[in-house]
Amino acid sequence: LNTIGKATGTKIIMEEIPAEQNANGYYQASDGTIHIDVNSTDPVMTVVKHELTHRMQALAPKEYRQFRDYAVQTMSEYGWSKDGSHTAVESQQHAYRDASGGKVSLDTESAMDEMAANFTEKILTDEDGAPHAYLRGGAQARLAALGALSIWVSISHDGGFAMAVAAAE
Repeated sequence: LNTIGKATGTKIIMEEIPAEQNANGYYQASDGTIHIDVNSTDPVMTVVKHELTHRMQALAPKEYRQFRDYAVQTMSEYGWSKDGSHTAVESQQHAYRDASGGKVSLDTESAMDEMAANFTEKILTDEDGAPHAYLRGGAQARLAALGALSIWVSISHDGGFAMAVAAAE
């Protein structure tokens, strides 16, 4: 946690969060601090991944907005709506309302922020650790036309550079 905190300029505090707050952690924007409940029902690193996404809003607002829009679009397109009768944003709003016993009501922007944080959590907590490619539109149609069944993705970085390679099989 210290390494993550230093790399992001974020103070991470482990504390007991009152049960009535119904939260495993939260990001305090006023001082850039992430608070993690010592009694969290989720693994600590899962909560940190989620809350770091909220921190990204303050550190890089333009880039965060692009990421958030991508996350919401991807979650919407790939059926991350819980029951299929609501949009993914509405499902997020219902989930927060239900989890809080009706005490928390998210507006659309806040629901989208929570979706982005959940998306970060999901992509960084893949069970097998492998990155995934999400295709849409023409790319998805082209993959199907080629008869490819899967895409393998490799990601690497060194210094200030990052690289990704994808191969269809």
